[in-house]
Amino acid sequence: MRDQILELKWSLQDIYGHANSKSIAKVQAYNPHPYYPEEINTFSAYHKPTVAWKRRFMHHVLNASLTKAAECCIIAQVQNLCEAFVGSVSEVQEDGWSKSFDMGEWTYYYSLDVISQLIFRHPLGLLNKPDNRWLPQALTEGNVFMYLGFASPNLFQSRLATWLNLGRWVLPQTYARGRAFDRLSRHLLEQRDKIAMDGKEDIISLFEATVDTKTCLKMTNKEIETECLMLFRAGGDTISTALAAVFFYLSREPSAYACLTHEIRTSFTSLESIRQGPLLSSCKFLRACLDEAMRLSPPAPGAFWREVTADTLIDGVKIRKGCEVAVGLYAVHHNFFEDAWTFQPERFLSTETKGATSKSKTAFSPFLLGARACVARELAYSQMTLALARIIWSLDFQLVGTVGQGKKGDGWGRERENEFQIRDIFASDKKGPMLRFKKRKDV
Repeated sequence: MRDQILELKWSLQDIYGHANSKSIAKVQAYNPHPYYPEEINTFSAYHKPTVAWKRRFMHHVLNASLTKAAECCIIAQVQNLCEAFVGSVSEVQEDGWSKSFDMGEWTYYYSLDVISQLIFRHPLGLLNKPDNRWLPQALTEGNVFMYLGFASPNLFQSRLATWLNLGRWVLPQTYARGRAFDRLSRHLLEQRDKIAMDGKEDIISLFEATVDTKTCLKMTNKEIETECLMLFRAGGDTISTALAAVFFYLSREPSAYACLTHEIRTSFTSLESIRQGPLLSSCKFLRACLDEAMRLSPPAPGAFWREVTADTLIDGVKIRKGCEVAVGLYAVHHNFFEDAWTFQPERFLSTETKGATSKSKTAFSPFLLGARACVARELAYSQMTLALARIIWSLDFQLVGTVGQGKKGDGWGRERENEFQIRDIFASDKKGPMLRFKKRKDV
């Protein structure tokens, strides 16, 4: 029984944190993704021992050493992204500005090129050629279908639905794109084995070398494939939404844009010097801009449902066994900050600044928290900070049009012009903003 969606800050800690981990579990609606209904991975598993075992593998593979090793791959794809923006002379206007780009689309191309190279040893090349640019839409539609399973598990995840292959008839286009994704994934796996490692470990090879410290077991090839395809599906939209959102807000907030530009261009003497390390970590306003963008427009804005397996207290309220509870992250991110609808990166610069006290910051959780927090969090931040810093250092940008903003007549909650509009599909669907770029003059 789903009694309520809780919006209380401490409910966030009680539901997803470690305190009640023995009495709260994933709901069984976390069944396999509709593209791979027979496969159980870290995301779809809800049996606690299985989840714990799989997450131990994930933590070992997606650790700091992978994040560091991934730097060259990330930098190469950021360079491809910048060249796409200003690299074609024929597409640059007389005043030096490029044509306009939908940042929701192009940041998705970037993030998928990075994760595909980390898994399959070779990027998809979405930034360079249009062949596979249908993929972001296919992944978005797959998330919509998956969300239907969350909303109506008895209908979409029943044995009858499986037997009837319900998705094929209810959403035929989504089903067809799912099969295309399947063919592409299998092709990438086959091609990976033909590509030399060049001394760099990819995610699959790290899985193959990992032994679980508690059980002394290794994953089978099928299990590794399942986990990697899950990462492939999930490795794009979160980063894309965060980057699209931060470009949306910076393009509308000249003072924040100027402050970030000053920080990046005075901290680094060259583009090549922008790498992971203490200097990049010292760029506090850079991280604050990303966090504030994810607070306002969280990449996963909805409710992550959990089942109460034994009577427990949530925010002081007794919740009985069998109930399902959740916190809407979009609601939490707006209910516990002053001037919550305003882009104020400064709120993340200290423990007590205007608009964000140390207590309210506990409500900030774009990657969730506790035992089920995103295991790829550090890799995601690496992709976002390197991309934003290098683009800011190399290029100037301008807003074009109103795509991505709210407007009157769009309905309740959709009329704020200064808010980047996202659509909850478990992840976030979005369009825009439209930006044009120009190489900075002083380098």
